[in-house]
Amino acid sequence: MALKLNTIFALIIVAALLQCRDSFDEKYDKAVLLSLRDDIIGMIGEPACDGVGHCRYIAFGSKPCGGPWEYLVYSVSITDSVQLTEKVEFYNQYEDMMNHKYGYISDCSVPEPPQLGCVDGVCMDMNVY
Repeated sequence: MALKLNTIFALIIVAALLQCRDSFDEKYDKAVLLSLRDDIIGMIGEPACDGVGHCRYIAFGSKPCGGPWEYLVYSVSITDSVQLTEKVEFYNQYEDMMNHKYGYISDCSVPEPPQLGCVDGVCMDMNVY
């Protein structure tokens, strides 16, 4: 429940900041998105595992055509899945808002979901290993 309240609180703060601004600033929005990304990547850290059962992935980003830009591989042994999901959902919604606000375009390719593996104690996408 506390995690959900933190997410709601963060949404309220971002909405208030955006309403206080006379004009929307693309540079500001990009900085917010980068800060959110850094926080998410920091949560994941090095995804340590004792076996592939510890490994998961999550769709990350919001392409203007729809779908994620990429998938992030993480370990449930070191990352709180609920908190990560909430932060990634917020990030994805924020990027989607930016896509509409600034009229961004992209290719409409769809990234391939990872094939998870645990190699030398680290969760990996075996498609790129």
